[in-house]
Amino acid sequence: MQTHLISAYDVSPAEITAWFGVVSLPWFFKPIYGIISDSCPLRCCTSKRFHRRPYITIGLLATSLAWMFMCIFYESMGISSTMGIVALQSLFLCISDVAADGLMVAAVKTEKETHHGRLQTYVWSLRTIGGIVATYIGMVFQRTYGTRAVYAASALLPFITSIVIWNCSEEPAKIQEEIVGCLENLKKTCKGVWNTLDEAKYLVLFCFVFSATPSYGSTLFIFLQTKLKYSLSRLAKLDIFSSFFGLFGTLFSHSVMKRINPKWAIFWGVVCSAAVRCSLLIVVDDPNWSLRNPLSLGLLYAENSAMAFLTQITQMPLLIMAAHACKAPFEAACYATVLSVSNFGGATSSFFGASLTNHLHITSSPENWKGLPTLIELCTGSMIIPLIFLFALPIKFSISNKERVDAAEAKGNKVTPIDSTHNPLYHEVASFPHNQPITILSDSEYEDAL
Repeated sequence: MQTHLISAYDVSPAEITAWFGVVSLPWFFKPIYGIISDSCPLRCCTSKRFHRRPYITIGLLATSLAWMFMCIFYESMGISSTMGIVALQSLFLCISDVAADGLMVAAVKTEKETHHGRLQTYVWSLRTIGGIVATYIGMVFQRTYGTRAVYAASALLPFITSIVIWNCSEEPAKIQEEIVGCLENLKKTCKGVWNTLDEAKYLVLFCFVFSATPSYGSTLFIFLQTKLKYSLSRLAKLDIFSSFFGLFGTLFSHSVMKRINPKWAIFWGVVCSAAVRCSLLIVVDDPNWSLRNPLSLGLLYAENSAMAFLTQITQMPLLIMAAHACKAPFEAACYATVLSVSNFGGATSSFFGASLTNHLHITSSPENWKGLPTLIELCTGSMIIPLIFLFALPIKFSISNKERVDAAEAKGNKVTPIDSTHNPLYHEVASFPHNQPITILSDSEYEDAL
């Protein structure tokens, strides 16, 4: 998409950064889609109502239609109409994404304590693999068949997914939800989301600050393509190579979180990311050297790979914390709220980056790249700012035995006291009086109680 905008409309780095900030606007409103999904089950392709799969299907079909429109009319569309259609695609895809996240978070809540983070690791690993395949196919289609073929393939894949999603299991909506109606369910969901946000306010604040630091993303892409004359295929290969390291980072982060405090994983991930980003200054500080020396390409590969690896190490603990902060039956709305705050921070980052790009007078003209090293220095230095708020985060992935007992009793289930001195599962002796019997519930018993 960036290549098409540059070649067809000759947009400046600041303009393309601002346009993609506009495209990300629908992702700010993810809580709205989540609340609607949690509150209003739909009947689609079946006699029963569901909270997730119908919304995924509707969103993906609408996305497919939008891409097909682009495939047919893209040559006659201006920059405003093109980005308007892309923004609609973003909206429809966001609706599907929220509902799919609801399915994932509901499944995460059933994981055993020793397996926390495993499902999300698998999900994000598969997303990374999908990104690698999409980048490679897009590169081949663009080079062999042209832009229209890329848009046609982009329209076909959501259509196929909208059908395949019905193979995923989901509990149908309860009869009580259908009787009460959407309005009453909406009030209940909004209250539940608000209570969850109040309990996880430090996590939400950190997610915003972490994402809101200025970004130079599109500006560097245009510099590599226009100033250093890197071809689209070379840049695509760079993305594919770094995506593999992002996959390794996702898998590595899961093993790291079993051994160390996730706060330290985030801390060292950010510090190392800032150090790695400084290597870009070697490439952009002297473009003439970069044009002559093949070492510049090696530095780009190393920087992109290391950043992809470290980004996953810093992000995965936050995603797992967000999933476990969500409470049933408001999984989609709560998870979407936390992520939308992060998305809002990402858009803020894009606009900060665009403002800095304009202030430093960076354009796509060959003679106006002198401010790029300063831009990278400012963006890199700002990465350290979120660490101020890091240690306010409550790290809590598991459910304590006391929470299991309280949940069972809140549901009116009768529990049998067990003597703690003879129960091998009891591992929280310090938090209970020694002279009182307690109840220990396993994961399966906890789920049955709920």
